[in-house]
Amino acid sequence: MDELAQVLDERPPTLQEAADLSHRLTGIHGLAPEHARTPRQDRPTGAIAFLDRDTAVKALHETADGAGRVTLRFAARALGLHWTDIPDLRRLLGCDAPLLPLP
Repeated sequence: MDELAQVLDERPPTLQEAADLSHRLTGIHGLAPEHARTPRQDRPTGAIAFLDRDTAVKALHETADGAGRVTLRFAARALGLHWTDIPDLRRLLGCDAPLLPLP
């Protein structure tokens, strides 16, 4: 994970390039499940309105299993949010990097 974090800090220009890099380094392609989704699997966004930063960070520490950084997609899933909530989650947590550092 640390190797991936270092490489992703270089900010690949597109999400696809970041996912391809992740796949090359870890064998996991984070976008594959999203490409396989059907519209009826999507749920409405807005769940983040009931979340505050401290609660989110505490929950992420509990689920991150000691990791110093997590992807925003992991964070959204761990918090019971939909992937479409990620931009709001990014704003809530003040994260402008591909990986969210856990303080």
